Amino acid sequence: MITAILARRRILLAKKSGGAPDMVLLINSSNTGDFSVTTNYGTFTAVKVSDYPYFGTTVTHKLSISNVTFSTGQRLSDDSAVRGLFVGVESWGSSNTYTNTSNLFYGCTSLRSIPASWAGLGAVISANSMLRDCTSLTIIPASWEGLETVTSAKNMFQGCTPLTNIPASWTGLVALTDADSMFRDCTSLTIIPTSWTGLGALTYSSSMFQGCTSLTNIPALWTGLANVTSASSMFYGCTSLMSIPTSWAGLVALNNTYQMFRGCTSITSCGTIFTGLAAAFNVSSLFYGCTGMQGDINALYVYLSTKPFPVQYYSACFRDCTQAVGYDLIPASWK
Repeated sequence: MITAILARRRILLAKKSGGAPDMVLLINSSNTGDFSVTTNYGTFTAVKVSDYPYFGTTVTHKLSISNVTFSTGQRLSDDSAVRGLFVGVESWGSSNTYTNTSNLFYGCTSLRSIPASWAGLGAVISANSMLRDCTSLTIIPASWEGLETVTSAKNMFQGCTPLTNIPASWTGLVALTDADSMFRDCTSLTIIPTSWTGLGALTYSSSMFQGCTSLTNIPALWTGLANVTSASSMFYGCTSLMSIPTSWAGLVALNNTYQMFRGCTSITSCGTIFTGLAAAFNVSSLFYGCTGMQGDINALYVYLSTKPFPVQYYSACFRDCTQAVGYDLIPASWK
């Protein structure tokens, strides 16, 4: 009872001050009163509120977390029943310390929404798998501002299958170096920014959009990805992707394109200006399974096989691109 009263007082004080000191989690539960929720960060009280609709579900309780340091990369809970209680995050709060939010909401399959801003997470460095497999998540903030210190966002939204949109610009991710699998298997994602500007520090983009089967377009230029060294499987299985840039310019550091466009069955061209691939040493399975390919892949083969910095791995580079120009001219070892 005392815990419940204190929790209510914290909420009232936050409302009176106009601030939001606590992380506030929204809960849907059949409990008719307050109840305790045990997490990996402590035991907290879910306070009963008047029911209200929320993104196709109902909020019945609110749980406040304050004065906690999130630095270990742990989930909120290892218990799927507990994770299933959370339907939303109302605020990140200002009383908590966030440096590592990796795995925090991993597997919170009922989570519908998070705050409209990342404000409050300004010290986060690692956000790996933060919202991974949040299979009900439909909306995220319209800007990345507030995440300026994040260096690693591996698997951050992997498996968020209902997510259709991400911010229209990469601005705010100035420190991001690792985006491996960041949006992997976001099967409803249709649009990404029209430019890579804002990702100047990015080094790893492997599987970044792998399995995004609804994605139809990517930026017309690679400008902005000058530091990327590995883009293996970056668009693997993006079956709706129709085109890629005509020039590979802008990828001066890229050395690994293994499976970069594998299974992209709607792509028709491999580009016409290939000098951006000067550093590439692994092009294995680059266009494997691109059955819609019609462009001159022999021109790409000639460039890759004769450039000063030699390609070391090239098996299956053009496998199944049987309709493409020059396919029959390419050695069997490349297909």
